[in-house]
Amino acid sequence: MSQTTINVREATQSLVNALHALCPSRNYLSQYLLMIPREYPTVYDLFPEFLSDVGIREDLRNALKLDYGYQVNPTSDGLAYHLRSFLAKLFDLMEMPEVRDSLCSLLGVTDEALFNPRLEWIKAKLGGVKSEEKDGPAVIKILQVLSMTEEPYAFWRSVEDLRAKLRRTDDEVERVLALCQHLYFIQREDKGGKLGYTLAPELRKYIHIVKEIIES
Repeated sequence: MSQTTINVREATQSLVNALHALCPSRNYLSQYLLMIPREYPTVYDLFPEFLSDVGIREDLRNALKLDYGYQVNPTSDGLAYHLRSFLAKLFDLMEMPEVRDSLCSLLGVTDEALFNPRLEWIKAKLGGVKSEEKDGPAVIKILQVLSMTEEPYAFWRSVEDLRAKLRRTDDEVERVLALCQHLYFIQREDKGGKLGYTLAPELRKYIHIVKEIIES
């Protein structure tokens, strides 16, 4: 009886490639799942392909177990719910030094060659914003201002300061700030009795790379 020889390195590489293919930087459906739960009109604007066609919308509802109402929500114990949880865990695991070091050793690659799903997703979102003509420049301006701010609070500015920097109408400023929040670039944080926003933790974690992208 012949015995098949298993190449462990090749098998591991295949698994890593499959995991990489599930990441939002590589998969549009994964992007969609990581942007919910969110208000239905906002999701429709961001991902019209998933909601404009009734047949596709209903197939996704049934396959992924989504709830369409005021918000698009993953229902408990459905495929969407578990895929979101899996991707969130994958983001964390692929940042752990021991995991990365061991995979690099096993695959014979450098750390730079091994995918980092969270960083890739940040880069993909920033790249998309930079190519968007309507609100993209204003989003980048907000990120530039926050990333360069050190005093009185690092990476934080009041809404009043941001409005002055953008030089846009109140409605336009509110729309751009909402878009930044939808993309998980910023989060609301009030300081010193003032309404304001700060850079999201994941952008702070990779602040040097973020600065390179938004300043280029």
